[in-house]
Amino acid sequence: MGTLEAKKTMKYKRSRRLDQDQCYNSPTLASLPRDMLMEILVRVASASFTDLFNAKISCKDFLELAEEDSIFQHVSLEKFSVIPWNTSSEASSFLERCKDCGNPESLYRQGMVSYFSYRMTEVGFESLKKAAEKEHVEATYVYGIILLCSGDHESKQQQQGIKILSSLKAKSGRSRMKECRDKVRTMLWRYMWWFKNNSFGKQQLSCSRKEPCKLQIKRNEWLSIDELVDEYDDILCETCRSNREVTWFYYMQHGIGD
Repeated sequence: MGTLEAKKTMKYKRSRRLDQDQCYNSPTLASLPRDMLMEILVRVASASFTDLFNAKISCKDFLELAEEDSIFQHVSLEKFSVIPWNTSSEASSFLERCKDCGNPESLYRQGMVSYFSYRMTEVGFESLKKAAEKEHVEATYVYGIILLCSGDHESKQQQQGIKILSSLKAKSGRSRMKECRDKVRTMLWRYMWWFKNNSFGKQQLSCSRKEPCKLQIKRNEWLSIDELVDEYDDILCETCRSNREVTWFYYMQHGIGD
């Protein structure tokens, strides 16, 4: 019986080595240019860290390319906690490399933790700005909110914040903006429930129209906070739409929500 099991094990190992050798020497992969292989791997990495790991062990070319900076710039960090408690040295090294390579999600996380938890506002602001420049949606949103809530009244920073949020809403649409707010809320409540930076006031900028925007909310109709933010977007000016985003952030920060 033991001999039979040993033969099966040896047969399995030979078959596995054969499969790996066939993959490593695959004429299909070997015929592809390096740039195309890199593009494939970048897309895999941005979708899932698990898929990246599987790609690395399936092909020698992918194993080598996985050490390029481009992979660390784009790899998904969904599997990694925002606050890396009790992280192995290997995982810590990986996350540090992502940050050094300018991974947008890594920059966003660093910015949020620095700005809201440790009051390292300058460091946090710069990290969020870098992530926003790389078109990270949540970082762009928070960066715009910070600009709106900083500087003197009607300052250039506030005007820049209005443009950033208006552009983001135009590109994203209501469903994506709701998803963005949900992620920001989750980030602050789940990982930074102790956050101490309460510098955001519920300040309101003056309406940009000669005739101020006016709303008539239907009474006795329940609307969630997110619905209230997006309601009447078509008839509000950019400034009033931005004011509603600041109000939402203020409510969310102080535990007022749906």
